[in-house]
Amino acid sequence: MISSEVRTLLREKQERRLGSSRKQIHSIRGGEDHIVYFGETLKGELTGIIWLAKRRPFYKFKEELVWISNLYVIQKHRRKGLAKKLLEKAEEWAAERELKLIGLHTLDFDTQTRNLYETSGYRLIATHNESCFYEKKITPLRTSEH
Repeated sequence: MISSEVRTLLREKQERRLGSSRKQIHSIRGGEDHIVYFGETLKGELTGIIWLAKRRPFYKFKEELVWISNLYVIQKHRRKGLAKKLLEKAEEWAAERELKLIGLHTLDFDTQTRNLYETSGYRLIATHNESCFYEKKITPLRTSEH
């Protein structure tokens, strides 16, 4: 289910086109520390979203990272590559911010979602009860010299 906060952001539509001719990926910037990318058809039908946030180290994550707060593709648009495209957007957003790590949480019994993350290069780093925590190391676009 899409939260009322996301619906509000979608209505505001401070967007930019990033997609192919049949489907589009737009973004709504919520500040420097978070963003929502959403896919939609050319007719404006929502196909999926990914909500990203910059986070300080926590739990098993030892460095600043991009946290995937939510990734959701509407049922009839699944198995068409949209989730992977949204994950690629997460990697681009992290790289632009010079962050080297993306993290997320999913449930142990959600094998289809776990398979998506694992085939997209995410590595299981911790489990707790029914929770699975994943990370993916990426290369920043710029390397800062200290």
